Amino acid sequence: MSKGIKPGISHDIINGLKAGDLNALEKVYVEYGEKILSYIRSYFIYDPYTAEDILHETFITIYKSITALKDKTKFLSWAYAIAANKCKNYIKKRNRTIVNTGLAEQKIDDSFQAQSEEKELFSIIHEAIEELPAKCKEVYILHEYHGMKYNKISNILKCSLRTVKYRMEKAMNFLLKYLKE
Repeated sequence: MSKGIKPGISHDIINGLKAGDLNALEKVYVEYGEKILSYIRSYFIYDPYTAEDILHETFITIYKSITALKDKTKFLSWAYAIAANKCKNYIKKRNRTIVNTGLAEQKIDDSFQAQSEEKELFSIIHEAIEELPAKCKEVYILHEYHGMKYNKISNILKCSLRTVKYRMEKAMNFLLKYLKE
């Protein structure tokens, strides 16, 4: 099996997409839909209808543009990049401020939230993440919440590895400084 393609997503499925096979698209949607939806939400799009619309637009673009995919092993990174562009376009179109409202809550269990001191700490951390510059926040969330490696983030955001590392370092320094205040 080629590196970059998960078990269950074969070259045959990708070739099926290129041939216009809707069953292949459905298989990719079933396999990756939730992951891509989670990624869309990391762009601070928490309205479920809007997030679903962007997810559907992403899969329509995947279906229509699959012939542009040159390296089948980079399918998932390519799909994430399409989702990222759809999110950025949505945010620009609506002229909204990027706000992180809830992503961190997914990582914290109910017992943590039940204690008032810990709730206050969560609130401060959440506030600090919201204050991050947009490009640093994007890298931070992809790395910390989605567990992506810097190389993958670099591919998705179409920037150099050095830029990703710089943005992550800037985000960490910002958060440390914010939390010390």
